[in-house]
This record gives sequence, C-alpha cells and structure tokens, in this order.
Amino acid sequence: MYPKSFIQRLRDEFPVSQIVGARVPLKKKGREFEACCPFHQEKSPSFFVNDQKGFYHCFGCSEHGDSIKFIMEYDKLSYPQAIESLAREVGIPLPEISPEAEAQEQKRQSLTTVVALAADWFQQQLQLAHGQAARDYLMGRGLSDETIKHFKLGYAPNDRNALKEYLLSQNAKESQLIETGLLIQLEDRSRPSYDRFRGRIMFPITDRQGEVIAFGGRLMAKSDTAPKYLNSPETPLFHKGHVLYNWKNAKMAARDDTPIIIAEGYMDVIALHQYGFTTGVAPLGTALTEMHLKGLWRYQDAPILSLDGDAAGQRAMWRSAELALPMLEPGKTLRFLTLPQGQDPDDFLQANGAKALHKKLEQTTPLSKMIFETVSKRHGTTTPEQRAASEDELNQMASRIQHESVQHHFKQYFREQRFAKGKSSGNFNKPYGKKQTIKAPPPKNIPTRAAGILRTQKQMLKLLIMHPELLDQGDISATLERFEISDNTLKAIQHWLVEREEVPSAAVMALRDDNQVHLPTENLPQAWQQLVDGVTLAQIDQEMQLLQREVTENSLQQLQALQAEKEVLLQRQYA
Repeated sequence: MYPKSFIQRLRDEFPVSQIVGARVPLKKKGREFEACCPFHQEKSPSFFVNDQKGFYHCFGCSEHGDSIKFIMEYDKLSYPQAIESLAREVGIPLPEISPEAEAQEQKRQSLTTVVALAADWFQQQLQLAHGQAARDYLMGRGLSDETIKHFKLGYAPNDRNALKEYLLSQNAKESQLIETGLLIQLEDRSRPSYDRFRGRIMFPITDRQGEVIAFGGRLMAKSDTAPKYLNSPETPLFHKGHVLYNWKNAKMAARDDTPIIIAEGYMDVIALHQYGFTTGVAPLGTALTEMHLKGLWRYQDAPILSLDGDAAGQRAMWRSAELALPMLEPGKTLRFLTLPQGQDPDDFLQANGAKALHKKLEQTTPLSKMIFETVSKRHGTTTPEQRAASEDELNQMASRIQHESVQHHFKQYFREQRFAKGKSSGNFNKPYGKKQTIKAPPPKNIPTRAAGILRTQKQMLKLLIMHPELLDQGDISATLERFEISDNTLKAIQHWLVEREEVPSAAVMALRDDNQVHLPTENLPQAWQQLVDGVTLAQIDQEMQLLQREVTENSLQQLQALQAEKEVLLQRQYA
C-alpha cells in the first residue's frame, strides 16, 4: 500500500476539477463546476465539483467522492490502480513499495505521535504555576481562554530536560526527539542532548489535515543572544516552504468565501481569529513560496497579503508580487492590504477594531495596481528618463507572466494607467519642451470616418469567422473581448465569437456577401493587428477632432496624450 502522506499529497496539491475536467466537460458556475453526471443519464446538469471542499457530488444519483474515488469509478480501476493513474497524470513519481518504504512510513507515523504528545504536554505546562507569566502575557495581548484553547497554545518551561524526560517516560526514543527537532544534539555526541524550546510560549504548527508537525516558540525573557521567535528545524514531518500557520482552519473557513488574509506571524493570525477573521495564515520563518501560493489558490482566487506597514513589510509584499507573476492565471491573483506605517494586523485591530479592518478589506489593492504604483514611485515620472525607466520595468514585470492572455491584459493595464496619468496630471505622455506636431503621411487602409470604422470592424469579424483558429491566440481573443463595437449586429457576432458559440449562418452569409469587406490572404495575425490599429487610430482622430472644438488646459493635455498614443500606432504601422 502507498504511504498515507503520498496519498494526501495527491489530494492536496491537485484540484478535483483538474482530474474530473480531463474526462468530463465542466462549466464554471460560481465557486463550483457543473456538468451532466457521467455516472447516469441526464439532460440537465446535476453533477458538481467543488475544489475548496475537495469533492464531487451528483444530486441525481448521489455519487460522491474525491479525485481518487472519481478515477476508480470513471476509469473502472482498483484503489491502488487509481492512485498510480493519478500520480502519472499529474507527474508525481510513485514511491517505492518495499519493506523499507513501509518501514519509513511507519517511522513517520511514530514521529507524528511523538510530536502530538509534546503538544499536549506544552498545553498542560501553560496551566501550571510556572506557566503563570506566559498566561499573563497572552491575556495582556487580549487573548481569551477560548482562543488559547483553540490554537492549543502551550508553554515550555525554562528547563533543559523537562520535555525530554517526559517523552522518554512515555516510551519515546531519544533519536525520535532529535529527528523531530524537539531536542538539540551537539556535534560532540559525548555531550547529552537537551530541549530545543525552553522558557517559551509554544505555538503548535499543523498540516492541512490538522495534525501537529512542528512548533514555534516565543521567548519570554529578554535576551541578547537567543532569538525572540524560534521554529522547529526542517524534519521528515515539517517543510516550512510547504506549510502555513493556521492552514487547516483557514482552509475550512474559506469555504464560506471569507477572504484569506496572509499575515506575518503567529500573533497576527491569532488576533485576526479573535476579532472574527478566522482565515488568517502566516508563513513560518520564510517568505511566501510557490507551494504556498498554489495551495492558497486552490481555496481562493485572490487571497489578501497583509504584512507590517514598515519598509520590511513593503519589501516582503514586493517579493511576493515577483513570486506570483509567473504563476498568474485567469482569475488567480493576489490582493494587498496596506496598513498604517509601523502597524501589523494585531496592532491595527487593537487600535481600531474589527469594523475598521472590514472597511480596509473592502479597499484592497489589486496586484496590477500595486506593481504600477510601486514602480512609478521608485523611478519617478517627472523627466523623460524617469518615465522611460518606469515603462521599461513595467514591461519587464508583465513579460514574466507565462499565461499569454493575462500578460496581455497586464500590459494593457499599464499602458492605460500611464495614459490616464497623462490626462489627469500631465506626468505621462506629455511632450517635452515645445509642442510639436507630428506630420506623417496617412497610413494605408486607415478609416477616418464612422463608415470606415464600421467597414474595418466587419473585416475583423469576417477574418475571425473565416479563420477561427486565430481565436486560440490569447492576445487576439483578449483584444476581441475588450473591443468596443457600436453596431448591434456586429456586437452580437462579437459575443458569439468571444463565447466560442456557433455564429448563425445568416450573420455569416451577411459578412461573406458584403463586397466591401475584403480579407487579407497572408500573415493573418499581422493583418488582424493592422485592422485593430486602424480602428484605434480612426477613433483617436475622432476624439481629437471633438477636443479641438473647445481648447482648454484639460483638453490640451488630453490632445497631447492622444497624439503620443497615435504616434506609437503610426510607428507600428510603418515598422
């Protein structure tokens, strides 16, 4: 039999919709996916997949289970065969099944038992006389008895051997205590091992299933040498880059669409919980990792990152943004909660209360906006050199996004923001020195009137109808979706193409029979871009003509910004 830890990894790291969707066409519906049930005949869908809860369910025939159960039922495989099939499908090597591997899994389970015993012992010590100072500290931080119990907080006495002696009395082996990081073994093996955690408030760290796998400890006494917070080292149970504090509780609470808040430390998460924000999590002595983000995105599309409002916290937010960019997919992103300088979530809640944080959560900053504002502030926007530096870094950041359509929209957003700044403050796209008029010969096939725009839009849609494979290119599909078309008939065709629905034959024939609509025959993507640029230029000309009728300071700024955008398009036309 395969190890329990391996099976749980398959369940945790890969959403059920990924496995089911490879076999059954799924359609997104709110937080879930729906389909006609593959296990019985039906005309309307009653089969639902919920990635947050990790299962599928049919309300028609009551079939229910996780990804492994689905493969068993759909592919007609045994339990071991389904595990092997799933592992091959997601690209995870199968662990070796051997007496040695079985012994390794048994060893892991025994280590889990030892860590659980330690967690219970730490909780008991908190309630004894030597835990009074720790209890006073926790109550002084505003924690209730219920919260202390919920998070299983404990206390490690300031004794080098107290935990060691207790666990050995419970038949644990010294080697197990060293391997789980509860004891420290010096290189000089002739010297005895001793407790790692001493004189500290203890925070048990659990995995996604709620099993204790490690600890964090806060030092009670001031020290110039010992760290204020100390975590367990890497062990067979604990890999800090894979685990978040309060992971299980946040995972459960996120099923109700409560926003997941990524904070910096234990006390932030606990304070959030006590004020009603039960979906707080925190990294454990490390910055966010790829594994953290993948896990968070499984349960929520846009978790909120809220770190300290100081410079270090801002740097951590930027590192998280850089980490997220290559991994972004449609709908999967990060949001950022900016707190006042020097305040973390715990400070903010104690000073302002839950209502103020609720209001803050309604004003979170999207990833795209955070990047734009940070880069603009870093380089400045006053001189040509500063603007060029900002534009260059923003393009570099967007280019790191691997998903083509998301990358396209980020670049478009950055362009729009620079353009908007130019219109509102004159910082971007404003000509330097004296105003100069761009004199360029009119490009070929550029419509200058409404009739010309309509004709070119017909060419765009006809090109896509005749060559639907172009819609598989993310940038073309995204451009079509955002393009503004005023003609109702053309707008309907646009909708059908965006939704990949069949365009009615009457609409197809109307475009095909329009003798004024001519299509290019070579380099179709380039032809598409030329058509898009043509319509955009014509629309810019129309807007400029309207602005020129009433010359004000604001209209001049808008004209300058439009002229700059027009210059870019003209240069591309003649490239």
